[in-house]
Amino acid sequence: MTNQSFDDKVTGISQDNYNENSGINQFALTQTPYHVHNGLDTPNVSFLNITNRSEVLHLIVPGTLAATSGNYGVFFIAPYKCVFKAATEVHSGLGTDSGAVTLNVEKLTGTAATGGGTSLLATGFNLKATINTVQKGTLKTIANTNFNLAIGDRLGLVLTGTPTSVNHVVVMVTLSY
Repeated sequence: MTNQSFDDKVTGISQDNYNENSGINQFALTQTPYHVHNGLDTPNVSFLNITNRSEVLHLIVPGTLAATSGNYGVFFIAPYKCVFKAATEVHSGLGTDSGAVTLNVEKLTGTAATGGGTSLLATGFNLKATINTVQKGTLKTIANTNFNLAIGDRLGLVLTGTPTSVNHVVVMVTLSY
């Protein structure tokens, strides 16, 4: 076995797996060999071949950490252009504060701080709603371009009210390319 560089190994793998005369899509998700990226190589990854795909992000504020307002904020930085499509939420302990307690998803651009972005949901998730019940967010009626994320745009969670007794919050966001 020869001592190949990483680039030579990758080139060898792609040449071994790609046959343009084949009717089979060797690069379909189920057939793509396992691989990882270290984050530093993100600018070198081509996202041109991920068109019409979706990605699901999960954010979990575990246990009693969900009862502290400082535990919500930015949870995603876009490494590629994508579109916010949907959000759902569930919690296992409801808020007991006398006022409303809601959680919204926002798009942040430039240097905007959490709370200063564009809300993407018509109304926030009600953290005083029945526990263990999945809430589906309704997209806000705004220009479709507001749902587009450019490279470097961020998604964050904005909490309204005091999350007294809120417990174990899970938010799922769907993005498409």
